[in-house]
Amino acid sequence: AGGLFAFLMSFDEVVIAYFISKAGSTTLPVKMFSSIQWEISPVLAAVSTFLTVVSLIICLIGALFQKKE
Repeated sequence: AGGLFAFLMSFDEVVIAYFISKAGSTTLPVKMFSSIQWEISPVLAAVSTFLTVVSLIICLIGALFQKKE
């Protein structure tokens, strides 16, 4: 649960990533933030859902391995 929470809270660091990143590089949170500002696309919702589901699956697999021990 802590890993999932940390992953989801990392999207809050968009402002820091925006100011620290080089001019040529674009991190995922910065790209998503720019996408929200300039266009409304269902792709952003799909990517967010995918990342959340993948994180949840990883946490569940980790919980299953802990339960076996």
